Amino acid sequence: MSYILEALKKSQQERQIGHVPDISQLQDVPLSRPTPRWPRWLLAALLLNAVILVVLAWRNWEAHMATGSSPTPVAVAPPVVSPAVSPVPEPRLETPAVPPALPEAALSHPETLPEPVTQLPAAAPASEAELAAEPALEAEPLPPIEPAPGVAEVAPESSAELPPRWQDLPLEERTGLPAPRIDVHVFAQEPERRFVLINLRKYQVGDTLDEGATLDAILADGIVLSYGGRQYRVDRP
Repeated sequence: MSYILEALKKSQQERQIGHVPDISQLQDVPLSRPTPRWPRWLLAALLLNAVILVVLAWRNWEAHMATGSSPTPVAVAPPVVSPAVSPVPEPRLETPAVPPALPEAALSHPETLPEPVTQLPAAAPASEAELAAEPALEAEPLPPIEPAPGVAEVAPESSAELPPRWQDLPLEERTGLPAPRIDVHVFAQEPERRFVLINLRKYQVGDTLDEGATLDAILADGIVLSYGGRQYRVDRP
């Protein structure tokens, strides 16, 4: 029976191959609907949200563990100690002390008060005649004050013994004599402590200056130089 049905189907198909199919022979072909693409984007968004939630949960867990490992010490307030209230003593009623009774002898013989002291009048001042009669006290003369030993008096040198000053010499003599400028002048009683600074160089008695003059003496107001057999003075500034 099945062979007969298969032969009928084949013959019918062969007949339909040579003819153009009409409208009645058209079969309903199901149209393929395009698959929407939004589920893919939705899945990607859900995945991204899940990743973000996992990262946030992980960070919160780490912060919780860090705070839990090192707990902050809680400051405990010290207990408030109420001040001890000392009992107030009750006021005592003190009776005034009665002075002891005086003996009868003291009452019968009261103490005698001292008599007032009378002041003597001041002595009258002595008259001028009495003062003149008294010998006058003479003041003793003081001994002369002598200088201490070891301190020698410096005798001032007279201008006659000193050589002439450089500016007082004649013009023809001054032209050949050097007159240096004294920067520092130190004069002392001890000759070894005297010195001068000329052109910022230190000189003492007996030294020779750069100009060729010899320093013969250091005076209180200048120096004495000798040059070419001529002796003269140069004043300090």
